Amino acid sequence: MVNLQYLTDNIGNRNAVILSMADWYNIQKNLEKIEELQIYKEKNQFFEKLQIAFEESKLHSEGKIQLQNAKDFLYEL
Repeated sequence: MVNLQYLTDNIGNRNAVILSMADWYNIQKNLEKIEELQIYKEKNQFFEKLQIAFEESKLHSEGKIQLQNAKDFLYEL
């Protein structure tokens, strides 16, 4: 549990937060873990799409599917 303290203006609106250095470092560590998970997820998605591309290429070389032309492919991007 993070122990927060708030700074307020003269009418009571919160405008800043104070937290311990230990809590701050913990938040930073957690953010780094989240970023690492996001990078991992993006890499996995890339390799999954690459695998699909190889499978489609193989099916095309076997005459089982027709591939999309480059113009249509770029249009989808």
